[in-house]
Amino acid sequence: VILILLHLSRIAKILNQPKKTLEYLENGLELCKSGNIPLGLIIKLHKKLGKTYLLFNQLNKAKTHFHIIINFLESNVTDINDQVILADTYLSLAKINLKEENLSEVKLRFNKALNISKGSLKIQLKYFYERAKYNKKTEKMAYAIKLLKQALNLPGLDENTIQQHEQKRSKLIKK
Repeated sequence: VILILLHLSRIAKILNQPKKTLEYLENGLELCKSGNIPLGLIIKLHKKLGKTYLLFNQLNKAKTHFHIIINFLESNVTDINDQVILADTYLSLAKINLKEENLSEVKLRFNKALNISKGSLKIQLKYFYERAKYNKKTEKMAYAIKLLKQALNLPGLDENTIQQHEQKRSKLIKK
């Protein structure tokens, strides 16, 4: 049932029905309270809820879900997937802290994400991009550009990823 609710939330998101998206995700989370639900599924629901609330600028609710993920995973990382989820969660919290202009917390979250993200090229790219946005906001444009160039030098990037990153870089510099 929970997987069906996850799929329905995805469809609602595609159809631009934010209230339905949240309703399906919240219902899925309620069903998890009945017990015997794999931890990975619970974390997935919290991640989707956090990202959805962040998208709708409901920062406190988003933070709540991201902190739950951190509480689950910080002491129980079992594989690379858990590391990726944890690093991505820290990047999402950094994004929230940036919106709240809590710059000291942003740095802390970035450092935690970077330390964890060594195994994931996708998360490392996201780290460099979010860190560049932070440096632009703090009026350190030269450092932001340097970070974006560093991202392009990560080993293992394919041509498509490089082109996508170049587009993000150009967009960030123009803003």
